[in-house]
Amino acid sequence: MAGTIKNFVVLAVAQLYYYLAPEDEVNSIARPLLRLLRSYREVQCIVLTTIASISTERSAMFEPFLKSFFVRSNDSIQVKLLKLEILTNIAKPSNIAIILRELQTYIATFDKDFTAETINAIGRCACNIEEVRDSCLKGLVSFMSNPNDLVVAQSVIVIKNLLQHELTHHRDIIVTMAKLIDKVQVPTARASILWLVGEYNEEVPLLAPDVLRKVARTFAQEEEVVKLQAVNLAVKLLLKCPAKTELLADYVLSLARYDQSYDIRDRARFLRNLLNPSSPTNRFTSIAKKLFFTPKPVPSMFSGFVGREPFQLGTLSHLLNQRCARYNDLPPFAETPSDPSLRDVGEMIFQDKRMVQKLEDLRQAGVSMGSTDFEEIPNEASDASASSDEQSSEEVSEEESNGTDEDASESSAETAESEEESSSSESYLEVEATEPKSQIRNFPNGTRNAPSHLDKENENKGATKRSTKSKDLLIDIDDFTESIGVVPLAPSQMVTNPPCTTPSSDEKFRSRNFPVVAASYFHGQGREIVNKVAGHGVKVTCRFARTPHLSSDAACNVELQFQNQTDRTIELVHLSEQCPSNVQVYGLSSVKNLRSDQCVPMALGIRFGDSTQPVSFAMKVDDQVPTNFSFAAPVGEQLRPIELSVEEFNALQVELRGLNENHSELSPRFRDSQHVQSGVLRMANVHPLPSTDDIMRFCAQTLAGKQPLLISIRIPEGKHESQWLTVNCENVVICSMLFKQLKAFLD
Repeated sequence: MAGTIKNFVVLAVAQLYYYLAPEDEVNSIARPLLRLLRSYREVQCIVLTTIASISTERSAMFEPFLKSFFVRSNDSIQVKLLKLEILTNIAKPSNIAIILRELQTYIATFDKDFTAETINAIGRCACNIEEVRDSCLKGLVSFMSNPNDLVVAQSVIVIKNLLQHELTHHRDIIVTMAKLIDKVQVPTARASILWLVGEYNEEVPLLAPDVLRKVARTFAQEEEVVKLQAVNLAVKLLLKCPAKTELLADYVLSLARYDQSYDIRDRARFLRNLLNPSSPTNRFTSIAKKLFFTPKPVPSMFSGFVGREPFQLGTLSHLLNQRCARYNDLPPFAETPSDPSLRDVGEMIFQDKRMVQKLEDLRQAGVSMGSTDFEEIPNEASDASASSDEQSSEEVSEEESNGTDEDASESSAETAESEEESSSSESYLEVEATEPKSQIRNFPNGTRNAPSHLDKENENKGATKRSTKSKDLLIDIDDFTESIGVVPLAPSQMVTNPPCTTPSSDEKFRSRNFPVVAASYFHGQGREIVNKVAGHGVKVTCRFARTPHLSSDAACNVELQFQNQTDRTIELVHLSEQCPSNVQVYGLSSVKNLRSDQCVPMALGIRFGDSTQPVSFAMKVDDQVPTNFSFAAPVGEQLRPIELSVEEFNALQVELRGLNENHSELSPRFRDSQHVQSGVLRMANVHPLPSTDDIMRFCAQTLAGKQPLLISIRIPEGKHESQWLTVNCENVVICSMLFKQLKAFLD
């Protein structure tokens, strides 16, 4: 509760700076707001909503902290969408390359809402920054060959909006989109394709009637938004080329006249009378082309946080973008300024008698009490404040050195910690003395007779190191303490640290952060786990994607493909888990309205816990009897490739000897190192290192335990030299099973 109150205090001070501070001081609230992103998810949502609103007007404030808004795997969907909004708001020609490269990686995720918003974010960046519009269009066109139908549909919608911003029409893009009319099944995407073909039918005069013919076949089964655009396309083609499209347009209007939707029926009757008037005095027929081919207004792809300025930042009304009960508007500025004396600093009044006694003892000892000096007195609270100030300034320095190397930041952090320990061993309290000596002598209660020695208990408490951290400081303490002169009362005392126990090898490996790299090999096709007979017409295939899952970095990303191999539409395919308690499954959902021959993917994140136990599921197709199936993740799929140098590889291999190593001689079967490397990469998700001395090296780490796994294979050039295989890993089970699989392949 205390931490939550502290977050609200920082947010309140940030609001005060935003509304009242001068222009050159408002930027100081960026770093304190970013510190709050380490808190709970609810606090993150409120802070990110505030940052998103500020970034619509002051985008330059958060440009130096671009990487703080990159999406993490453990972020909730609300946090991900807010970070996307902020990245789009702060996009500029100087940083658009980094942002687009980051957004492109989000397309590979299997979260439908997040994927759609990512494509919209790319479209907004292209709309706002003209320099990258062509490259974004090419990228969106490449997304149309994506196997995910949602990615294709959303790309079509965004391309349609972007083409309206272009002065020169891209005929090749329109042709590519027109050819997707059979593949795209999302109604809004199909409607966007029909609108584009109708609006720019002069660019594709031979292709436009064929598109209308295909849609006319399935007109009765289409959604209402698709039917409306089909009717508009028929009218536009009839006005442009009546000789070739009159019969086709009349057929579409007849279908629309007897449709179940009243809107479509009324529109068909109106358009038929407009194009073929029964009365010769109908004046609208002559201007029909002007009605349908008038230039359309360019759609504005603006931020959803524009227009929240009337609501105060951080309030519920601002979060929901609507006025809530008991919301009070910010009052207007006062017409008459306040009295300047209200901001004067009063005299310091000492309430602690022990502090008064110590000050008097110091005065009798002859210590100067000038107006610019600070006294140091042993006290408990002082040491805690000094310790927290140093730790807070250390955090600020770490934030400011965002662009430096990791080694430099680690060395600076170690230096700051050593300085903190040495300063905490000196027990002191810094007190600003602005009163003259005559006032110090007039302290009440006879403090002149106070003892001159210090309490031993207070000395012991003052020498104790404090570990209080102050993460939510709004200002940099170093800016104030650099101009203060400090006179220590006594030399610092040496503090003897207790002996530390040697960490285990597992803790030692967990403390290391190995850089994770992308997989070197990806499986093209999945393995069938449920055939169409057992699945009541639904075929299920399983493929290990070898990419991190958004829900957890310790989860194995498994892609299930559901294909309808019947001639009817399956309304619901429900999947439920029947896994043991130590196995966690993320991303489980249902598939609705699975059309004939349609294939829908589902990305599951499964935490196997570095074990090969199978996971079981129950699949229910409509009202049929549930079908049970199970599968297990091979050992090689429960690895994440990491990057190591040859020296680091050899050092880790020396540490993983004994029980953590499996070694065996191999029969001289293979002489081609490329064939061996491709086989190893196909069996295990590992990263190949440069081979030296006829030795091939591969490295990875386990998903759950983050324990490094090393593979060494010697393929000599000479015929009579020995070949051998070595696998090192602290997880004995993983190490042994992978060694057996590799040995069986190489032997």
